[in-house]
Amino acid sequence: MTTPIEDAIRELRADIENSKLDLDAKNRSLKVLEGVFEKMTKKAVQNSSLTTENDDNGQAVNHDGFISIDDLSDVNEPKKRTLMDDIKDVLPRLGSQEFNISHVDRALKLMKIAVAGKSPRSRISVALARLSEERVLARTFTGAGNTPNKYRVQSTMTEAELTQAHANNPVAAKTLPEGEEKLL
Repeated sequence: MTTPIEDAIRELRADIENSKLDLDAKNRSLKVLEGVFEKMTKKAVQNSSLTTENDDNGQAVNHDGFISIDDLSDVNEPKKRTLMDDIKDVLPRLGSQEFNISHVDRALKLMKIAVAGKSPRSRISVALARLSEERVLARTFTGAGNTPNKYRVQSTMTEAELTQAHANNPVAAKTLPEGEEKLL
């Protein structure tokens, strides 16, 4: 015969054992759910690499499901420097001297500016010709064959020198929109 206390102890042990089994079952369910969640998260991250950044409202697409072009603009990114920018930085250092492609190439190297591409001198030549069209530079001598064109910065030249340079070495001037000035 058992006493009521022994019955209570036995019932309590049985409840504890059942609770342990329930706890183990809940732990297994938790592990399964965590695994499923991890797989879903990985898949969502992979898929999100195809989406765009969100706008101020946290919306990547508008109510029609279209991506707004305004959200894709690079307005906040700084403008990358170009070869033209680098050459414009070199020009004031040349002063009123007459120069050619070789001089600009060496000046860029002295300033530790590498000109990318297969033929850097060709790129420099195109940039100098463009600056000449924009009337930033004046071509003072038209080269031929192995003899390069020679240039001077127009802002350092007198009116007579400019007239003579343009008469002897005509360059089709690029017309700037009204009210816009040359860059140097």
